[in-house]
Amino acid sequence: MSKLFAVTAFFLVIPVLLASCSPQNSDAVNLTVMVVPTDGGTSDGAIADFQPLFDAVAKDTGVTFKLSVGTSYISVVEAMAAGKVDVAFFGPISYLLAKKRGAAELLAVGVRDGRSEYFSLLLAGPDSNIETISDLVGSSVAFGDVNSTSSFNVPVKMLMNAGIDPPKDLSEVLILGNHSSALQAVAAGVVDAAFASADSYERFLNNTANKASDFKVIAKSKPIPYPPLAINPRLDEPLKKQIRWSIHNIHKKTQNQSLQLRGYAGKPLDKFDAYYDEDTYVESLSSVATVNTAVKEALIRRALGDDS
Repeated sequence: MSKLFAVTAFFLVIPVLLASCSPQNSDAVNLTVMVVPTDGGTSDGAIADFQPLFDAVAKDTGVTFKLSVGTSYISVVEAMAAGKVDVAFFGPISYLLAKKRGAAELLAVGVRDGRSEYFSLLLAGPDSNIETISDLVGSSVAFGDVNSTSSFNVPVKMLMNAGIDPPKDLSEVLILGNHSSALQAVAAGVVDAAFASADSYERFLNNTANKASDFKVIAKSKPIPYPPLAINPRLDEPLKKQIRWSIHNIHKKTQNQSLQLRGYAGKPLDKFDAYYDEDTYVESLSSVATVNTAVKEALIRRALGDDS
């Protein structure tokens, strides 16, 4: 009888142990998610890129996620800092801004073909005399948002590394708010050159009547750490651990074999790495995207027509 009881108890305990290994222990937790605007896309499109991921994580954890789209990079930072948002998809620089305010910690980074990186491109018109980045002296150049990593901060660093003083050496500076507008300025002949991410350039070609033959790629940046998912530090550690575990393993779940993970600019991803070292991420980002505040402010003044 005692053996029968022991065997029965063993099989009753197994489901409990298995349940404790899988993060299914949330009591009606509702979290808000905000993503940066999709460049050249719509708010619905931005949500559609991330809804499948968070639907799968919700099913896995029991946590409910409500998605929304920020009006700008900085609006997502402000929402996290105000405690109005629990999880966010950031551009790398906007993530760094939120982290410096104690409002974000790295949650996960997308992985594609074994790498978690993307690139900034310098593009000109097909008949342009610009052949290298050094040729931009005396040229008009379009950038995206001042808080964009790949259409402003990395490009400015690229210019400075090439010996160019952007506020002084460029004939005209346009800060147009997004990658697609910068690309359109080149296509329309409004400026001599523009910076945009390689992913946004690909999306621009897919979503507009423009062709690759309308552009000439002049330069490509060093690898930039991929735009991350971040979580608000104010959340309880067990909850953060639960969400991290689920995101990291969500692509392995049998029921998610048809799940299409997407990231920046809607590009397909193989998985999310939720255990990417945060210090390594920040160090890698700082090496390619740190721009002196005075230079940034001088460029903004140039774009506003103030040459003082």
